[in-house]
Amino acid sequence: MLDDDMLADMLSDAPPPRTTSVTSRPIRQSFHVRLPQIDTGRYAVGVMAVIPGVTLWLGDARYTTQGWATSINVISAWFGQPVNVVLPTDPWWFFGVLIAVGLLYSLVEFGSHPMRHHRRYRLTWGAAFAFAVATDLLSTIIDVVYPTNATPFEAWLSDHLLIAIAWAALIAFLPEALLMGGWRVLRGR
Repeated sequence: MLDDDMLADMLSDAPPPRTTSVTSRPIRQSFHVRLPQIDTGRYAVGVMAVIPGVTLWLGDARYTTQGWATSINVISAWFGQPVNVVLPTDPWWFFGVLIAVGLLYSLVEFGSHPMRHHRRYRLTWGAAFAFAVATDLLSTIIDVVYPTNATPFEAWLSDHLLIAIAWAALIAFLPEALLMGGWRVLRGR
């Protein structure tokens, strides 16, 4: 059994106990916390560019898809083998086709920059890029000039060729510019 002398001898080599002091002075601020400043004007401009950009982008995808269907129908009839390409009537399939076609064109037009690629592939990238831009614009022009299920505005456009071509060029390239510009504004770049 341990007696007091043995215990005192074991604890003699131990460090002295720490003393804790309590003070009652006010806490001093050693740093300031800065909260992030939200630029509401920047967000408003970004949202006001993205919302019409998405709407016009879907419109361009509709024109492009219907223009492709009309082109395939005309070309197949020209070869003597008429094919009647009809877009789906179910809204889910219709918007699925529109989004797929629109994304494909947008990725090629704005996701591939021919000059950023290795010299050996620039011609291929450039040809794909030129094909995408040309077919996007031409299929949009075809559906604006020869509309399917035309609204009164589209019927009026189809009667005025130069205005229809200007509208097709505007609707083919403005949506992506609004989307990309609005996204850059929202990201703060």
